[in-house]
Amino acid sequence: MGEYANIHPLFIIENAKAVISLRLEKTANMRFPFEKEIYDKAFWVSIGLAIIGWVVIYLIWGEYTTADIIGMLFTVPILAYLIHVILLFNQK
Repeated sequence: MGEYANIHPLFIIENAKAVISLRLEKTANMRFPFEKEIYDKAFWVSIGLAIIGWVVIYLIWGEYTTADIIGMLFTVPILAYLIHVILLFNQK
């Protein structure tokens, strides 16, 4: 492990900044598809699926944990966007 003692933290930070800036330059022109009307419909579908998931969780385990609540808070918008993208591809 002694061979890594000579690497200065500023060297690591500057290299990380360079890598991040290169990635940002490459993705600056990339746009994700988004249509609010379709996303709103997909969001309600994902909320319905979340409610079904909550019922299934309660029926199987008989209780909710903090992980269930936090997981649903993160999962619902991501699932809504996934459904939204699938609906957009099916329209075209």
